Amino acid sequence: MPDALTAPLIIEVVTGLRAGERLTVALPAVVGRGADAPIPLPDSHLSSVHGEFVWRDGAVRYIDRGSSNGSTHRRGSSETALAGVEREAELWTGDLLFLGDLAQPVILRVTVPEPELGPAVAVRPIGEVADFTARVTAEPSRLATLYRHMTALGQSTDLDAVLETAARLVFELLPRATHLAVALAERAGRFPVVYANDRSGQRPDIAISTTLLRRVIEARAGLLFTNAASEVSGAQSVIAAGLASTLVVPLWTGNDVRGVIQVDNRDAPGLF
Repeated sequence: MPDALTAPLIIEVVTGLRAGERLTVALPAVVGRGADAPIPLPDSHLSSVHGEFVWRDGAVRYIDRGSSNGSTHRRGSSETALAGVEREAELWTGDLLFLGDLAQPVILRVTVPEPELGPAVAVRPIGEVADFTARVTAEPSRLATLYRHMTALGQSTDLDAVLETAARLVFELLPRATHLAVALAERAGRFPVVYANDRSGQRPDIAISTTLLRRVIEARAGLLFTNAASEVSGAQSVIAAGLASTLVVPLWTGNDVRGVIQVDNRDAPGLF
């Protein structure tokens, strides 16, 4: 996703008095029953100022503005009521918002403009991991490395220690990797970066491109890009980082993707 919204947000009204309409919206934009709202929805169970669509921190977000009958965010099978201290959801294309009375909600489907994403050099679906693991563990040197770090993982007592050990493993297995970041899923569609490090251990501030994040989660696969700054067209967060190549892989349990790891090579174009 670009670092500025370069095209309007598209909102499809799925149910309600304006069902069937597609709205082109410039941000920020208030949605509600009020006639002067940029997105007027006349349904009686909505508040005059029900919520607001904004652009912040590289993403489109919906904020419930203290509505009487509430708002709910849904992505796939995950659903979050936006109330109390959690009134904000990060929006991706295809997300649904349920506004007002849950017995007869106004449902909105959003389409978020994104830059084009070039083809990945390599794609490794989650379903192929078992075969890949067998090949890796057949190499004695890599097996020894994995065993050493798995022993350290078993002694880790908190999440930060686990991620620190995982970072050391990545930097050892990928000698040209320079930076690493981990984003974990939270409620309301958010995937904040919870850990970042570089090879020197400086713990820099690293942002994961929402474009890459969404692609990996939807594909349920690890993706490798070379010359990432040119392949993720318009994604200023990628260009500003000076990525030469990047590897983004999902973290999952069962059928659920819980987060992603992004590993960067910022030294020279080409593979790791």
